[in-house]
Amino acid sequence: MTLLFAGLLALQQRDVIDWDWLELQPRLGVAVYGGDFESDPGWAAGLLARAPMPWLSPASDPKGEYFGIFASLTLSGVDRDLDPPPSDPSGMLLLATIGADYTIARDGTWLLQLLTGPQFGTFLGVDGLDDGIGWMIGATGGVTVGPGVTLTLAPELSLGNGGDHVLFAWAGLMFQF
Repeated sequence: MTLLFAGLLALQQRDVIDWDWLELQPRLGVAVYGGDFESDPGWAAGLLARAPMPWLSPASDPKGEYFGIFASLTLSGVDRDLDPPPSDPSGMLLLATIGADYTIARDGTWLLQLLTGPQFGTFLGVDGLDDGIGWMIGATGGVTVGPGVTLTLAPELSLGNGGDHVLFAWAGLMFQF
């Protein structure tokens, strides 16, 4: 019982979210739309903000960064190729995601993380596409290029209703504060 109490006390002394280690990742990429979109690949731009959750680190490594939370915004161009074309075949896709991540590897040089979470998507000005909630699955790999700066590459898959999906290929810079 004493060991359990000591473990709970140790958890209370750790921050739930370590806002002092906030990371911002502006990124650019390409979006490849699944068949139901009837759209050629488009440009993509986004911003991801992330912070570690130290309270989920094991007691043997309280400073370890294993789990984190993130929020991201994505904007992408959609240009539908339908015959006959709808009145507005082109526009933008806006995605907002909030989720959790797991860090597989992080040292002074390399970074590898897995990310997942629910995602809301809205099509701004594109006829025939419905707004909705889906799921995002992704990974981030990176190499440190300077103090607090990591060059990242990140594939992400956005899953929508009825098998609709968008595959993103990102390149970005992660800034650690």
